[in-house]
Amino acid sequence: MTLLQSDTMECRSHDTVARSITALVTLFCPVDEYHNSDMDTLSAMSDAVLEHFSAPGMEVGDRWLDIGKVSSNVQYDYAEASIP
Repeated sequence: MTLLQSDTMECRSHDTVARSITALVTLFCPVDEYHNSDMDTLSAMSDAVLEHFSAPGMEVGDRWLDIGKVSSNVQYDYAEASIP
C-alpha cells in the first residue's frame, strides 16, 4: 500500500516552483496458520524497496527527481519505507 505522507510546494522564481512529496510504502507478507508474519521476508521486502530508491535521483520523462534520505521500519506484522 502506498500513501502520500506529505506534499509541499514553494516558489523558486516567477515561473518555477519546487514541489516535494514524501511517499510511505507499507509492505505486508503472507501469514502462517497463527497469523504471524515472517520477519525475514518483511526485512527482505523492505531492503528491496530501499535498494530500488537508493539512487540520489531518478529520471522521469524530461525531468530529474531528487530522492532524499530513504528509511524503513520493520514491525511485527508489516514494514514501512518512507521515500522523500
